[in-house]
Amino acid sequence: MRNGPVPPELFGSAGIYKIAGPAAFSFTFRRAQGLAGTNLMDASFTFLSLRERQDIVEGGIGFGRGSRSYQLFVAQAVGGRNTGRKLVTGIAVSFGFGLPWRK
Repeated sequence: MRNGPVPPELFGSAGIYKIAGPAAFSFTFRRAQGLAGTNLMDASFTFLSLRERQDIVEGGIGFGRGSRSYQLFVAQAVGGRNTGRKLVTGIAVSFGFGLPWRK
């Protein structure tokens, strides 16, 4: 639970994908931009009020089998302000299921 307000943030992303046979390839650019707050090293700086900008690129490859789909992805921070460098890797699994009242 936070003990103070968090600065407003604007978030956006744009991406492309290509389906090639059983695989799907994706590339995405994401930006999160703080609209208010303080900078690192400001006299009034606190982590809860940090004004951050972060640019991330992400690439992924996915496969589908029946009602299931699997995706492997890697994302890298490529720019920003008042933000850390990071590398994110992950796996996403989606599966469908039938609802008992829908046939």
